Amino acid sequence: MRSSDLFALFAAAWIAVGVALWIFHARGSYSRRKRWHVALVAGAGLVFIAFAYALSQRTEVLYLAVPAVAAISILGYKLTLTCPRCGFTVHRTGFLSRVVYCPRCGCKLEDDARP
Repeated sequence: MRSSDLFALFAAAWIAVGVALWIFHARGSYSRRKRWHVALVAGAGLVFIAFAYALSQRTEVLYLAVPAVAAISILGYKLTLTCPRCGFTVHRTGFLSRVVYCPRCGCKLEDDARP
């Protein structure tokens, strides 16, 4: 398969994953989000790594892609909270900032509010 064909497939797959995750976060319940969040973050990372390797066909790409995707996935998981009352997804902006209350309903967020 040519590189341009793979890139078009990559773009279509990434858009499909983005739309599916958006629908999941818009319609999913708090318990469902809490249960599936780790799997979805890991799955999106694996899709990105697979396409990065498929586009380059070189194993050297994995030396950079795997640690970078792992770091981004861990940060995405750690910096995302979900309100147990209204289900709003709260994205913290950094390790030094701490979100205590939901910006939508004002409910106190607990440490286990991570989806």
